[in-house]
Amino acid sequence: MSPAALAAGGWDTSAGAGVAADLRAIQAQGVRGLGAIAAITAQSDRRVARIFAVPEAEFAAQLEVLVRDHRPRAVKTGMLFTAGHVGALLGVLDACHWQGPIVVDPVARATSGMPLWQEGGWEALASALVPRAALITPNAEELALLAAALDVGKEEAPASPGQAQALARKVAQAAGVPVLAKGGHVEGDEVVDWLVWPDGRTAGFAHARRQSLGRGTGCRLAAAIAARLAQGEDMEHACAQAIAWLAGARPRVFAR
Repeated sequence: MSPAALAAGGWDTSAGAGVAADLRAIQAQGVRGLGAIAAITAQSDRRVARIFAVPEAEFAAQLEVLVRDHRPRAVKTGMLFTAGHVGALLGVLDACHWQGPIVVDPVARATSGMPLWQEGGWEALASALVPRAALITPNAEELALLAAALDVGKEEAPASPGQAQALARKVAQAAGVPVLAKGGHVEGDEVVDWLVWPDGRTAGFAHARRQSLGRGTGCRLAAAIAARLAQGEDMEHACAQAIAWLAGARPRVFAR
């Protein structure tokens, strides 16, 4: 039987992002996908019209039955929406004595610009969930927001791969967990994703920019990494393989 990975986050009614995209990415790696929904969006490819929070007790019930009965080997988080959803996730994992890797995709805004957290949710992610992560996967804007939340300093979103690497190093050291700084929102003909460990070790993954990936690329990348970790791959290999799958080509690896 193949291992399982659990995606916990939001449900996109257009299925372009969120848990729907996560499950496709997990299954594409040969891993069984499990999903728990914290919020439901009324969403199209152009906009998020409304967000409906799933009551935290119901979210916890989804998590508990999946963790207890299927014992996923990795968890990927996306839009948890409220501080209560963050607490429910960590509470269930602790109650079930679950100790696998958590890949945190710290989604801040939809592609259309709508915030994806209620008040207090982002702070709970930074203070409670990020320290438990095996990996966090911010884009440029999210990297800057995490830097501010972790008191690294007020930072602008990085505009170049070099700036992204430097800020990722600060965030990794402050959080005490590895950071994969995604380069899709950073200028350049190539996309450069930086994997930075708290001790300063760095690996860069570069590949040609593709314009046809659509929404949900960050969701799919983080979910694919979680699926790879569920199969026992080490972090650098899991990131390289997930990036290769998403980009459709093996990335150039450098700056070890």
